[in-house]
Amino acid sequence: MTASGELIFNIFSSLAQFERRLIQDAGLDSARARGRKGGRKNIAHDDPRVLTAKRMHKNHGMSIDKMQATQNLESQLLTAILLCQRPLNMTP
Repeated sequence: MTASGELIFNIFSSLAQFERRLIQDAGLDSARARGRKGGRKNIAHDDPRVLTAKRMHKNHGMSIDKMQATQNLESQLLTAILLCQRPLNMTP
């Protein structure tokens, strides 16, 4: 590849990335205008699924994968529930 060819390639690549980010920002702004936030929904500390998962782990030593299947909770959320005093992304 020649130096001028590489320059043209980099310019087009930068323009494509810029256009992609403009479209992404416009989509996010549009979603915010409609009242959408995005991200995982919060879950309360006293949610029955959370309490059951804590009991299952404490009493039976059940793995996170098995609890995820039975309680319909994401593995990152279960890990946060079981390892942290106050899990992330949870309402008080």
